[in-house]
Amino acid sequence: MNTSEVYLKSLTIRDNLKIVADIQGNQIDITLQPIKPYLVSDKVSLIIIGQDPTIKNIKVRDKITHTLNLDKKGALRNYISEICKGLELNLENVYATNVFKYFYTIPPAQTIHVLKAHLQPNLELLKSQIALYPEAKIIT
Repeated sequence: MNTSEVYLKSLTIRDNLKIVADIQGNQIDITLQPIKPYLVSDKVSLIIIGQDPTIKNIKVRDKITHTLNLDKKGALRNYISEICKGLELNLENVYATNVFKYFYTIPPAQTIHVLKAHLQPNLELLKSQIALYPEAKIIT
């Protein structure tokens, strides 16, 4: 499964769950596209798993295109680079993804019941991603 396939699958999951999210009071934001995993090379030694891409500042959400913004310079990329250095790796050895790959209208940590309701299909997708790199260590 490549990053495009992950994107398409997450789009399907998002669209299938949209009605449920509306009923539960934390709508999925379908104006924004799901986030692609960060992957530079097939030589993956480390998998980093985040929760979801939703951040409080709504105005910058549309600038996020890859998990943890690892495709852009910034504090988080620098921090993860330091972790990699300590493990004698670099960012080319990282596969970063989120459990939930789409945005919510409000940060879902504030509506845990929504996360629980959406967990199963997203975990299945995550398991298929992890299976691609069975020797990789995982950080969440």
